[in-house]
Amino acid sequence: ARTFLQQKEGRLQWHSNVQMTFNLLEICRAKRWIGTSSVYIYSGEDLIPFSETSLSLPSEYLGASKMACEALLKAEALSSGFSATVLRLFTVYGPSARKTQLIPQVVEKLLASTTEVQLGPGDSVRDFIYIDDVVEAYVLALSQECEVPYSVYNIGSGVGTSVREVVEVLKKLLNIDKQVDFAKSGRFSTKGHLADVRIAYNLLGWKPTYSLEQGLSHMLSENR
Repeated sequence: ARTFLQQKEGRLQWHSNVQMTFNLLEICRAKRWIGTSSVYIYSGEDLIPFSETSLSLPSEYLGASKMACEALLKAEALSSGFSATVLRLFTVYGPSARKTQLIPQVVEKLLASTTEVQLGPGDSVRDFIYIDDVVEAYVLALSQECEVPYSVYNIGSGVGTSVREVVEVLKKLLNIDKQVDFAKSGRFSTKGHLADVRIAYNLLGWKPTYSLEQGLSHMLSENR
């Protein structure tokens, strides 16, 4: 999902996330729910790393809509007697990722016939988490014996990596030495993302296993 949308687009995102969640809760009488949330829950948070116990006040539509979805799941879980687990995903990457995402865009530009590459700000820091680690988190969440009706876990690597660093790792793996020019930092570019994953480790038994270089190497080999 895109972030920092215009107001008109934000309404559509709000409808697709919040209204659809409400509809599913109304239609499906499941005893166990796994909800997918987003790092952008923390878009208004300045204290890093982001913890599940932070007071989340999102500063854009995706985070606000995901926060509302979490609130709906929690209210339903507490009032209806089912259990709900929410996974707050950080920057997920892996094979078959959307071409609009950062890493596929960088790979495409590095492999193009041009001698130089133009990218956005290089100092933006994100917490990249490989898709296989994310899948393992869902497996553990589904198999968990729930002692509480509602729980939330951050799913990230716990390591902050700048866009510039990601580019350098990709250049190394692709054996490409191109000139890469980065744009100046914008309004939202310098604010970092970093997950505190201790709760997921202690209560869910989950921890990331792929380093960024390992994940990118696996992604590139799968996409060939």
